Amino acid sequence: MNIPKYSLENQKIIYFFLAVMLIGGIYSFFKLPKKEDSPFVIKQAVLVTQYPGATPQEVEKLVTEPIEREIQAMSDVFQIKSESYFGMSKISIELQPTLSPDYMPVKWDELRRKVANIQPRLPSGASSISVSDDFGDVFGIYYALTADEGYTYDDLRNWAQKIKTELSPVPGVQKVYLFGEQTQVVNVKISIPKLANLGIDPNAIQQVMQTQNLLVNTGDINTGNYQLRLRAEGTYKDIQDIRDQLIVTKSGGEVRLGDIATVERGYMDPPSNLMRVDGKRAIGIGVATGSKDDVVAVGNAVADHLAEMEQLFPVGMDLKTIYPENKIADEANNGFILNLIESLLIVIVIIFIVMGSRAGMLVGSSLLFSVGGTLLIMLIWGVGLNRTSLAAFIIAMGMLVDNAIVVTDNAQVGIKRGLSRYQALIDGATKPQWALLGATFIAVCSFLPMYLAPASVAEIVKPLFIVLAVSLGLSWVLALTQTTTFGNFILKEAKPGENKDPYDTKLYHKFESVLGRLIKRRYVTISTVVATLFLSLFVMSIMPQSFFPIMSKPYFRADLIFPEGYSIYDVETNVKKIEEEYLSKNENIKSYSFTLGGSPVRYYLASSSIGPKPNFANVLIETQDPEDAQAEEGKFYDYMVANYPNILTRSALFALSPVPDAAIEIGFIGDNVDTLVALTQRAQEIARNYDQVMEVRNSWGNKVPVWKPLYSQEKAFGYEWRTFG
Repeated sequence: MNIPKYSLENQKIIYFFLAVMLIGGIYSFFKLPKKEDSPFVIKQAVLVTQYPGATPQEVEKLVTEPIEREIQAMSDVFQIKSESYFGMSKISIELQPTLSPDYMPVKWDELRRKVANIQPRLPSGASSISVSDDFGDVFGIYYALTADEGYTYDDLRNWAQKIKTELSPVPGVQKVYLFGEQTQVVNVKISIPKLANLGIDPNAIQQVMQTQNLLVNTGDINTGNYQLRLRAEGTYKDIQDIRDQLIVTKSGGEVRLGDIATVERGYMDPPSNLMRVDGKRAIGIGVATGSKDDVVAVGNAVADHLAEMEQLFPVGMDLKTIYPENKIADEANNGFILNLIESLLIVIVIIFIVMGSRAGMLVGSSLLFSVGGTLLIMLIWGVGLNRTSLAAFIIAMGMLVDNAIVVTDNAQVGIKRGLSRYQALIDGATKPQWALLGATFIAVCSFLPMYLAPASVAEIVKPLFIVLAVSLGLSWVLALTQTTTFGNFILKEAKPGENKDPYDTKLYHKFESVLGRLIKRRYVTISTVVATLFLSLFVMSIMPQSFFPIMSKPYFRADLIFPEGYSIYDVETNVKKIEEEYLSKNENIKSYSFTLGGSPVRYYLASSSIGPKPNFANVLIETQDPEDAQAEEGKFYDYMVANYPNILTRSALFALSPVPDAAIEIGFIGDNVDTLVALTQRAQEIARNYDQVMEVRNSWGNKVPVWKPLYSQEKAFGYEWRTFG
């Protein structure tokens, strides 16, 4: 079938499909899901189990190892990494990088079945195993609710819960997560001297309170016509009920709990995590959108709801934007439109100069239809607009016009040689069509390894191949159809009697002379080409190697790892000093937020996750200008090293690649603790001897002092302990 000839003979059909591509492309641009980054599935889950009172060795033997043995029976497990702390076990499971993302829900179901199997075999006192496998959720719409010192955490929590309730029904909002909430508890501070005088066992108080506050099914009473529900209201309604709880003494008497203890409201001590924004206490509010949702539209809807709620906030309570993925994605899409317009203008201007105004309009129109058709197919295939797909369009801009230029140039040459415009267009497209298809296919295949790469990181760049393959394929089809159809009324018809060689000009004669000399001296020409090839390979070898570049953002972040044994309160004290002494006085810093006890919500896809860890803090710093981010990141790191040498600081700019725990990781496996410690210390000494190595650490951290009272049961047997006061 002669496609160019068919197109010229059936122009209405071509016009119909071109209209579909153009209108569908415009419609698709507004309907395509817009994200900052191309989504990829993080094939990792974390199991956390609490075992209060146990040492790390006991946690490892009684909790961690049984769970590890159970999940080792799973298929497709790439790595299992465990950490045992005082009273807590944390196990990270990483699945095979080659595992298909569509298969992940099945594997997580299998993991939960394994967890359910091992749970009954854990020791008494161990908590339920918490399974966290939603690492792929990105809470890119990230706010913080801050409050002045006059407000309590309860006030913050109540307003944060109201915001969560308001945002959850918004279309496109998949999940709303609150970070830094403080769990409210009732503290019962018992007077030990009073207990001793009254002969009350502290365990008896605990047992009475537990049994008193249980909900019991009291059943029903059948009265014939009605079935009455019995309600026994014995649970605590307020703090006063707890104070009025009667406790039986050893002698059989009764005493109010409020007479022997102080009962008051408070918060879990120590807290698991805290958050501070611009020097104020805060609760983080992360909003995640679905993979097929437009983050720009959802973010704007969320902002509208929050603007209405802000009018109800009390004085001293503010809502601050920490990371606006919707604005970043919107700027990227607006930049794409600008780049598209610039590309069209550049192509038209260059073609105007080289080939004439009519050829410029013809080639420029093909670029517009190629982009429109690609956007339409992206909508059909479910490929959204993000950093990767937009980059593919920018890369493709220079290649999309190649096929149209060849057809247009051939047609112009044919017309100058005396052929009719109709025949020149058919010959100009038919003769090189298979050569153009082969060149297009080779260009597409050059990006194929990105699509076929099995690693998880490669999922980020897969849309690059899809967009390039679709757009380049369409450019070949349009060169044979749209270019010939439009060329039939854009290009001028040959003048009667015109028949001249278009290459009979001074420019082409000079080019012919140079080309003849190069062919005549073929050995020199080939040697020069080979030498240039090796020179380019050498230059490439000394260039900085970075598959994922640093992003241009007005942000940088840093992990602050304190020595083992530091409590979250010690971390908070140091964080306040950093805020007062450095961050609040730096004019180039617009805003800063600290999360203590663990990493914040995953507001950026390529973020690492650390915690729960009381000796850890993360800071996100926003600069006044994106150009200041790199310089300020270096200044902040230098300040931390100079003023807080005991804190391990890991600062970094934003990059597209996932953040590993370290650039270089070395592991030792064995049963002897002393040998492992010796090998680790030796490896650290070797690493510190190299100037280019920094932030050397190990996963065990430093030794922590423990107070261990010596108690002799033999000597204590038969003694009666009394407290006087």
